[in-house]
Amino acid sequence: MRTQFPVSRRNFHAALPLTRSAQQETIVEQVIDRIISTFGMMRSLNEETLAQSRAVLTTYIEKLSAAGETDAQRLAVFGLAYLREIHDGRPEKYTGC
Repeated sequence: MRTQFPVSRRNFHAALPLTRSAQQETIVEQVIDRIISTFGMMRSLNEETLAQSRAVLTTYIEKLSAAGETDAQRLAVFGLAYLREIHDGRPEKYTGC
């Protein structure tokens, strides 16, 4: 079996992050679906609002993932808190510190 491009010692490791990135993308998509379905059960929101929330949430979760957060459970908790903040505003006890 012949590869499409020659793999030498120099570029062998260059292909490894692509596999991790594809796996991470799948995890991010699953986390986003989980957050949106959970948040949809907590609130009665129309489809348009959920679509807008999904777009904002996707950007947020992708940033967290790119920063190195890989735990799906933590991403889900952060995402739910982020959506609550967007829809409800900041908690009254929040001081900004």
